[in-house]
Amino acid sequence: MDIEEIVQILNDESDRFEFGKLQDIRKEHRSLRRKPCRTPFGRQATFPDRGYAYHVGGRDELQFNVGFECDEESLRWGVAISLQASRSMSNPVEILSLKIDNLNEFIRIHRDDHLSEFLMWHWHEDSRSDDRSPEVVPRRLYTEGVFIFLGKYEQIDNFDADTILRDFDVLLPLYKYVESESSSFPILDDESGFTFRPKYQPDRPKRRYRTEATRVTGQNEVNLRHSLIQDALEQELRSEVGNQVASEHPDGVGGRVDLIAQRRDDLEFYEIKLGGSARSCIRQALGQLIEYGFWPGAPRPAKLFVVGEPSLDGDAEEYLHILREEFRIPIYYRQVVIRN
Repeated sequence: MDIEEIVQILNDESDRFEFGKLQDIRKEHRSLRRKPCRTPFGRQATFPDRGYAYHVGGRDELQFNVGFECDEESLRWGVAISLQASRSMSNPVEILSLKIDNLNEFIRIHRDDHLSEFLMWHWHEDSRSDDRSPEVVPRRLYTEGVFIFLGKYEQIDNFDADTILRDFDVLLPLYKYVESESSSFPILDDESGFTFRPKYQPDRPKRRYRTEATRVTGQNEVNLRHSLIQDALEQELRSEVGNQVASEHPDGVGGRVDLIAQRRDDLEFYEIKLGGSARSCIRQALGQLIEYGFWPGAPRPAKLFVVGEPSLDGDAEEYLHILREEFRIPIYYRQVVIRN
């Protein structure tokens, strides 16, 4: 299977996904008179001799990119920023720096929730970096010739168009934010207002709690651990409240909550963090939970839960009591024990 065949399959299947509307999205964002192409990918941005393709119009954008990795046995897919000079773009750093800034802002806000399933790496002077969890692009990489990538890769024998297109759908909010060239807060959902939808769960491939990839960082193991805890907690909550549970549910103000449960008429929000102590988990989750519960337009849940593996010690318990009594923040802690 070559890159032209892969692109053709993705184009053919894309109309079942939001990603299939990419050229309509581009037409609106860039105020184009007409769509440059009916499909996301096209011959003008497919390079068989180099083994990669990006979406039509993506040269000076955050580009949806699919291509063969260095070993030519693995296929990558995701989004990229190419700071390589060309005839059409002689000064890529000047043109794309703002887009990298926007990429960084989205990563700061959403790397632990929306982007946790992805990896990040870059090329510079024909040298590929190690994989890492999505992180802010350092200023030293705002350099001509650098190629920045955020996505996934898999053996080409395991090619699955639906998996790739689902991941492109997940990355669409990132694309829209980067291309908006806006300083606004990067939101995940355009819809405003909150409506609880029990059993809500994003369309995603089956969870994998272990990885056999050869270039996976310790941070990716952290992300897999988060998924394991999330699924375990979801099972616990379903045993308590039945089907009144939803995972990664929109909060109505631009974010997503790890888990929401409805107990009688009361909503409970759960945010999972990994740490060596309850204090560490609380510190990481507190800001997010307060925003989920008190940002203008938020649904004001009855209880906010920090979720972690460590047990709640006396000092942490007293701290949460103070927040509840003196600041009227309905914050609690829930331990999830994973049996290895």
